[in-house]
Amino acid sequence: MNYLNMFGHKMAGSGYSEITIEANLTTSGCLKGVLNGKSYNKSLWCLNVVSKALERLLVVAYTQRDNSTNDHDSANADVLDALIKLLDEENLMAAMDDPSINQYLEEYMTFQDKVRNGETGKTAQFWMSFPDHVRCVFMLLYAVKINDFPLYHKCMGNMANLFC
Repeated sequence: MNYLNMFGHKMAGSGYSEITIEANLTTSGCLKGVLNGKSYNKSLWCLNVVSKALERLLVVAYTQRDNSTNDHDSANADVLDALIKLLDEENLMAAMDDPSINQYLEEYMTFQDKVRNGETGKTAQFWMSFPDHVRCVFMLLYAVKINDFPLYHKCMGNMANLFC
């Protein structure tokens, strides 16, 4: 798909190819196919893995933003950790009803917007676009699978800046 090729062009020289090789996601022989989208499955897999890693790094940066953790943040982190380990509908509903977790998530989303707007530097701003574009790619694939034309149209509009 062409958007995977454009994604490879956008990330050229950024270190993405080195990340995929160092993480043993690709080899130097199949790297070109991953970057231009010809190795479709491996390309999607690499995008997914690197995107998840960047999101985890963003969470770590958020929790260490003041170089200190207060009781409020550590209690929320414990609750979120328990939610992740014991993920089921009951725990999810309990977490979503907890106002402190909702506040924590809102603060995290605000932190994401600050990174996206470049308040933490240009490098972080550039790499924040990576998970955003990956999310668009996977939403587009989902829209095609379920035949959801409005979602497909929205995703295509959001991906337009990859082709500029």
